[in-house]
Formats: sequence, C-alpha cells, structure tokens
Amino acid sequence: MQKACLKLIKFTSKSSKLKLQILACFSKKINLVDDFNTDYAVFDDLIAKARKNIPQFAFEYLDGGCNENINLAKNTAELREVELIPKYLTKHKGSSLKTELFGHVYDAPFGIAPMGLQGLIWPNSPEILAKSANKHNIPFCLSTVSTSTIERIGELTEGKAWF
Repeated sequence: MQKACLKLIKFTSKSSKLKLQILACFSKKINLVDDFNTDYAVFDDLIAKARKNIPQFAFEYLDGGCNENINLAKNTAELREVELIPKYLTKHKGSSLKTELFGHVYDAPFGIAPMGLQGLIWPNSPEILAKSANKHNIPFCLSTVSTSTIERIGELTEGKAWF
C-alpha cells in the first residue's frame, strides 16, 4: 500500500492547475489501489509495453485519436497537470468514492469507457473488462462495435452494463 502511494505521488506533474489532495494515503481504511503494479507506474510505461506486444495496426488503432489527435493531445496534457499532494500527519476520519448513478451505487465515480473492436487488441477483452468492472462495482459501457454480444456482457455484469 505505501509503495503504491509513493509511486502515485512521485510520477505527477510539477506544473499543476488542479491539485488533488489525498488525505491519509497510508491509512488502512483507504484502499486506493488493490493491484497496483509498480512496473507500470505511468501510462507511458503501459504504452511502451503495448507497443511491443500487440500488432502494429492494432496498436495504432488503440493509441490514435481522430482529427489529427487534437483532443488526444489536449486530454493528455491536462491529465499530466494533475498533481497529488500527500497529507501525512493529518487526522482523517475516512473517505468514500461511492457514487450513485441511475439508481445504482458504484464504488467509484468512474468506470470502463467503451472502445470499439477491443478483441482486436486482446482476445475476449470486453468480457475480461466487464467481469473486472462487476467485481469492483464500477460502471462498464459496451461499445456499439464490440467484439462481444450485449447479451454476454449483460450476463457478466448482472445486467448493470451500459450500452
């Protein structure tokens, strides 16, 4: 737990417009990351690994954006400006990321966004992601050009997937 929090803090932008405060990061009450792999502490590490392990045409589909990557570049720049600020010696009574959306309480205010042709990147990836979303109680949205059926995803998410 401590190692993961340190990595999250270490790999953040120095020039920040938005500062997120993580209170009592090392508290056992807060489980920020269950399966944080320190080999891939930042997205660039994951991108490099993906570039080596999937066919070039599939990587270009996954990594690229439309309209000359304008929004992709803007979104990436804004995410890199987020800075996590540790507050080690403060009292903390607990926190919750739970969010209610459409009558269901999820454990986090974010989920897995739709991506078309996921099976092109990894076999059965829509099913893998749907199972993980259901296990961790976060939203899952199926793409209209998915490589899995809506019925199969409905089974795996107990009917909680979005389309």
